Amino acid sequence: TLVVDNGAYSVKAGLLPANPPPSNPKYTDPLLPFSPAVLPNCTAKSRAEKKFFVADGLSSAVDLSALYLRRPHERGYVVNWDLEQEVWERMCHRDVLSVKPSETSILVSEPLLSPNELRDNLAEFCFETLGFSSFASATPGLLAYNDHRFADPDSVLARTGCGVSGG
Repeated sequence: TLVVDNGAYSVKAGLLPANPPPSNPKYTDPLLPFSPAVLPNCTAKSRAEKKFFVADGLSSAVDLSALYLRRPHERGYVVNWDLEQEVWERMCHRDVLSVKPSETSILVSEPLLSPNELRDNLAEFCFETLGFSSFASATPGLLAYNDHRFADPDSVLARTGCGVSGG
């Protein structure tokens, strides 16, 4: 299962293990094979280098002042799904999380009071555009409420940074 917090500034994502160790059902093992990725949720075009950068590719840009940034979000909601697709494809790439969407379930956090049209667009984006096998979305507050280990710094939600901060 892939857990994604699709923020307007950054995408935080982590791949959960298929079968958590039976000796440790509370995910408190510090060696849990779970490494969340944090990627800038944007693309950039360099006027100086004549290159195009996606998400974490921005770190290889030489002249940051010559970048033209494009973000898929406006006022906290996704408005440019083509740009979002580029960022998510980079997130699923073998260099970042190495995820095959057709073999992976996805849990996505969504903005509070998100309009139904945006929820439908998100479901269509996950199923039809990217091809994930199953999909669920919820607000960060609901995810924190449902995760009975949300106060545990090693819990699934706390480790992904999925809208939950420990202080």
